[in-house]
Amino acid sequence: MRMRLMILAVLAGCMLASAGCIKYVNIPPMEGDVAETNANDDHVLQVQEEAIRAAAETSGFNSPYTFRTVTGTQERHYLAMAPRLPNATVDDLPNGAKLEVRQVYIRGDRAQVDLVRTPAPGTQPQMPTTDPTLVMPPAPPPSDDPRQLVTVYMRWDAIGGWYDTEVKVWRIPVEQALLVSSRQFATSVEAPPQ
Repeated sequence: MRMRLMILAVLAGCMLASAGCIKYVNIPPMEGDVAETNANDDHVLQVQEEAIRAAAETSGFNSPYTFRTVTGTQERHYLAMAPRLPNATVDDLPNGAKLEVRQVYIRGDRAQVDLVRTPAPGTQPQMPTTDPTLVMPPAPPPSDDPRQLVTVYMRWDAIGGWYDTEVKVWRIPVEQALLVSSRQFATSVEAPPQ
């Protein structure tokens, strides 16, 4: 009997401890929410790194490209990320492609990251047609603006950490896509307990 109580107490403690680890993040902040907005949180940094990797791979960025993390990320975190991302550099490349993280949303074990993809001048990103995460093929935006929004959807696993489950390339102008994407995510998940 005493052993059962001890096991029950340990299990209850583990459940309570894990409940405190659930993340609820909105970057940039949404009006009226209670989400965290710390761009330097470990989960936020890990989610950004995985999203940049997935977007670069899906976009076919085989030559050096510049990346930018979400506004508010400390320089030391940003610089530490570069060596772990293949072909990535923090230096501005005048004739190179660019990936810029604009929005990060985390809800427990799910995340969504919106990145603005700018291809190298005179090129369109090459999207491998065999990639199972490809939702839409690349299409030139309706304007002269070569940028596109890329949304990376992710899940968290206790053993492997954050991994991408889907990559979506938007066919509407970037600013409009950012607005639609943030609204879709906000309505697709429940608010955190208060």
